[in-house]
Amino acid sequence: MASIWGWVVILSGMSSVADDGDKKAPAATADPVERIERLEKELEALKRDARLPRTMSLEDQEKKDAPKAEMEYKVTFTDGFHLSSTDKAFDLHIGGRWLEEYRYTFDRHPDAPVRTSTNTFYAREAFISLDGTLWTNWGFKLNGDFSQPQTSATGSSGAIIEEAWVEWKAYKEFRLQFGSFKQPCSFEITDSPRFSALIQRSPMARFMPNFDTGIKAYGSLMETLFTYELAVTNGRSHTANTGRDNIDDNDGKEFAGRLTVAPFVQDKESLFKGLRFGVYGTFAHVGEGSPTTGLQPAGWPGGIATNELAVTYLAAGAFPATFFFHGDRYRVGGELTYAVGPFMVRGELMERHDEIFTTTGKNNLLATPGYYVESAFVLTGEDRLPNARLAPIHPFNLSEGAWGAFELAARIGTVAMDRKTLVDDGVTLAGNSNRARSITVGFNWWPVANVKMSCDYIGEDYFNSIALSASHSGAHAHGVLARFQVDF
Repeated sequence: MASIWGWVVILSGMSSVADDGDKKAPAATADPVERIERLEKELEALKRDARLPRTMSLEDQEKKDAPKAEMEYKVTFTDGFHLSSTDKAFDLHIGGRWLEEYRYTFDRHPDAPVRTSTNTFYAREAFISLDGTLWTNWGFKLNGDFSQPQTSATGSSGAIIEEAWVEWKAYKEFRLQFGSFKQPCSFEITDSPRFSALIQRSPMARFMPNFDTGIKAYGSLMETLFTYELAVTNGRSHTANTGRDNIDDNDGKEFAGRLTVAPFVQDKESLFKGLRFGVYGTFAHVGEGSPTTGLQPAGWPGGIATNELAVTYLAAGAFPATFFFHGDRYRVGGELTYAVGPFMVRGELMERHDEIFTTTGKNNLLATPGYYVESAFVLTGEDRLPNARLAPIHPFNLSEGAWGAFELAARIGTVAMDRKTLVDDGVTLAGNSNRARSITVGFNWWPVANVKMSCDYIGEDYFNSIALSASHSGAHAHGVLARFQVDF
């Protein structure tokens, strides 16, 4: 009985606790949906009062608190030392080149040489160069030539500016360039000597413009199917390179233009994708006022020498004091290049006309035609691209038996000032020649892409026998050129 009464007491206590809990809890009959809706309304009201965002995440908080990233740069050595921003907005290229040459003329007479050059080593080019991109759409270039032939000619011991320009290059179809640059004319001139198949240019190149100061517009269309260049310069390049670093010597300016067409360049599988045609022309008015008392172009007429053996075949003293280049000057020309695999051939025709004034009243137009044809073949199978560095498939490495790339090249070129016009206007051709022709055969070795060694044999012919020394005359000269080159 005692145990029965114990269970009664325990159950009574539990009933009492249950009654107390029922008094504190919500009524069992309340609708749960209504309760949830009421709580949601209260939460929305709290959000509005506190002005909290409807959604929040730790990811947003991390982005807000993270510091702004600094612009990153990377360093590479691709065709020179480059420091570039990862967004391509800025790029600085530091480069340079050293081209040392040796010239040797066979049977050169030592008795007071008049027209031939000393057999000598010399620096063809010694450059330090800076170029790059600023704010994506602006480019610049500045380089100086420390080579002795340039600095001695100006009486300077410092670098002579070769290229110094700034350009706007937002669109490949239209760009503007201001400063000192190569005039858009013969590709024998505009192409860099670093990548030429032969060491020196043809005789024709002496009569072409080179570096001058002015403004140029250029661009390419349809993946270089068409390229164009238009320039206005001082027109100091009466002969190649005489305009470098010089202000104008008369009020006239020179207008130059060049157009090239590569009809198959868009077909990457075509055998003729490396075929390119071009035409060019220049026009200038040189000399202002009276031919005898007005502004005259400096340095022309002057001694005319070949580029390869440096033989002066038309001396400055051959021109009489009554002879002036005064008036219009123009050049027209055409060019062709074809490159396929290891083979390349290129050629060019040019004709130049200079208006002559003489105090004797014989005013004429002097015609100077010229041409050259050149070919190259890479023996080791690399592609031979125009105006480009040759990258050996197997760079020089004795331990691996690799020797780099080897190339053969040849050229014939001629230039001739009209003989009858010169004679009519009083030019002395006894001991001088109005024409020069050269035949050149060369060999190039590229151990690696940035190093090149070359050797050329040159045979030059002149229309007249010229004074090669004080006691010897001849219409032929033969010699050798060698070059040791590094560029980056």
